[in-house]
Amino acid sequence: MPVPSVPGATGWCCGSLSSSEAAVGDQKTRHGYYGESGVRFEYRTTRTYAPAGASLEVAINKGIGQYQTTIGFVDVLVHACCTVTEEGSKYHEASGRVEAHREHYTDDGTVGVEVKIGEVGVGDILRQINLYRSYINLSAWVLAVAYPLTEATVTTLRNEHVLPIFIGVGFGQWAATQPLTTIREL
Repeated sequence: MPVPSVPGATGWCCGSLSSSEAAVGDQKTRHGYYGESGVRFEYRTTRTYAPAGASLEVAINKGIGQYQTTIGFVDVLVHACCTVTEEGSKYHEASGRVEAHREHYTDDGTVGVEVKIGEVGVGDILRQINLYRSYINLSAWVLAVAYPLTEATVTTLRNEHVLPIFIGVGFGQWAATQPLTTIREL
């Protein structure tokens, strides 16, 4: 079953996790954008994410040939496209002239997802993700956990540009009853 597009989903849009703080319909004002002094943009941004595929247990390697070593495995790589539409106005303050502003662009990206069913310390999680980051350049990282996270842990993860999501205790219980081959096929 295909995963539907998610309008306004938060995440990595256009190569930067920091843009995830904006939601569909946010109003933004830019002053002096593109080096034009006295020009103000006011526009509405809409983001749509469309999954383009996923890979499971992707090996991260270093070295070449006989010197190649596996560093670890990213649980899931999600390949997606982010479509951004900006609509609004461009105001020239000196002349009072107003122009329509419409921009539409897309950006492909890959998000790394680490899944933790049992509780793991935030330091261990960040060490693992930062090690992977040193070998693979992704648009963003997500931590999917089957246990509740404290507010302090969520803050620490977000400060390190890791988006935490809670997949529920029930998922951990279900995963524990599945044969290993079934889990790998998901």
